[in-house]
Amino acid sequence: MAATIKVLPEAAGWAVVCGLGFFFAAFMVLLSFIQQRYTNRSIKDTDEFASASRSVKPGLVAAGICSAWTWSSTLLQSTAVTTKLDPVMFNHGMPDQAERPVLQHFPRSIEVGGSAVASTLTGIPTLAAIWLIPLGVACYVLVGGMRATLLTARAFLLGGSAWFAIPFLFSMTMGLSARGLLFSGDPLMPALSADDITAGLSAPAAGVALAGTGGAVAILIILFLAVTSASSAQQAAVASVLTFDVYKPYIRPNASKREIFIMSHAGVLIWAVVMSLFGTIFHYAGISLGWLYLAQRIIIAPAVVPIFCGLVWKRTNKLACIVAMMVGIVCGVVTWLVTASCLYNQVSVATTVKDYPTLAGNVVSLGVSAIITVVGSLLRPETEDHFVLTRSINAPEDVVERMAVNSGLASPSTPDAEKSPLESEKVAYTLETVDYVKAAGLDADELRKTLRFTTWVSVAACFTLCVLIPACLASRKVWNSTGLAAYIWLGFIWLVWTTLAVGVLPIWESRHELADILRGIGKDIVGKNGKVEKETANTSL
Repeated sequence: MAATIKVLPEAAGWAVVCGLGFFFAAFMVLLSFIQQRYTNRSIKDTDEFASASRSVKPGLVAAGICSAWTWSSTLLQSTAVTTKLDPVMFNHGMPDQAERPVLQHFPRSIEVGGSAVASTLTGIPTLAAIWLIPLGVACYVLVGGMRATLLTARAFLLGGSAWFAIPFLFSMTMGLSARGLLFSGDPLMPALSADDITAGLSAPAAGVALAGTGGAVAILIILFLAVTSASSAQQAAVASVLTFDVYKPYIRPNASKREIFIMSHAGVLIWAVVMSLFGTIFHYAGISLGWLYLAQRIIIAPAVVPIFCGLVWKRTNKLACIVAMMVGIVCGVVTWLVTASCLYNQVSVATTVKDYPTLAGNVVSLGVSAIITVVGSLLRPETEDHFVLTRSINAPEDVVERMAVNSGLASPSTPDAEKSPLESEKVAYTLETVDYVKAAGLDADELRKTLRFTTWVSVAACFTLCVLIPACLASRKVWNSTGLAAYIWLGFIWLVWTTLAVGVLPIWESRHELADILRGIGKDIVGKNGKVEKETANTSL
């Protein structure tokens, strides 16, 4: 299969995999220099590396969400499903999905799909792509930290609505094109087996058939950018978890700021190697992107209800959540394998990727976990809101100090007058929710209004995407050209919204900061000092 659509020289694959990765690293070095010289943010600041100093505005957050959520699976699997299935027919039977699932994947599926496409189009060894892509990404994450991923924890509604157009439009164009070219017998369209489609190769095949070498180059670059952007976000996130949730609490409780900074960087490299190792294992096991995409949901589904209940229901029993996730995984995997064995008389990679075994495994893992979580929490509800303690983990030091000095709202959880200054700095703080919000300069009433607004928007969006749109599409078995045109126009209108949200809004929101940077550069050019003096930061090294 790979030989039939190899339209680019192997050198092109090496250039993209190696060249673009290190180009981004060099670009982040340049941006870090500009940030260090012309802004009051220091690249040596631990908080800056781990959380972009909590200073990213909603537009850039939306761009970061789109960047982090657009995995290779987002593009390849949505196209593959559109190519294979036909729940909705247009004219002569061309299909498209009634809805797009939210893509939540195993981390290893990021580079599995990208390396497969790079190898298919250029002939570059798959193992080389599996190892070079994560390591190249690690280079620029080490330099840029969380700002290299352009992501913090706000404006998820904006980013989520903008992101949806990406798999929606990509699967519509490439998936429908692949389906039409395959069934019309177009001589330019390579023959695709079911395994090829499952591996995510329908998009590159359609790109080559439609645009030749240019299409292959475009698909290769798009996939590489998707892999690197998602990998960078994941590496920074995992490094933060390893540092603040594992290393500091359990290994080195009294770790200095410099040790935390070094561990954050080491976590990026550790996870890059882990990603490559798992990619290698899956490659030799013959496991494709499609198999990972379907199987991983059985593993992650048991965490959905416990996490949701933990966020919105303060009486959620923590033991019930832990048991629910473990039992849900076991029951889901057993159901998955038993169903494959009963229906297809064997358990293999080919049979476990079928629709009914994966459906059964998903339903059981999600359902069992939900039942245990809810029943356990009703029988043994928690008497304390444990998220009070959670909110105090790695809290911004300026907020903690403001609470302690100005209003006395923060106090060490284990007060001890004999503690040294270093030990006092390391103790955890117990923060009441409203007190923390006020000390951070936020309005609790405004946050409650925002909560109500986002809740209603989320419910409305869920109903629209999961019920209303599929119902409308399923109202007719075969749609005419007018229905297809309306469907396409809907996608392009959504794409315009995405462009405004992630392309225009970030620049507009940061216009004053960009102007300050340009003024600083201008001062340096004419011989004046454009450097911005840094404020004293508590977390700098």
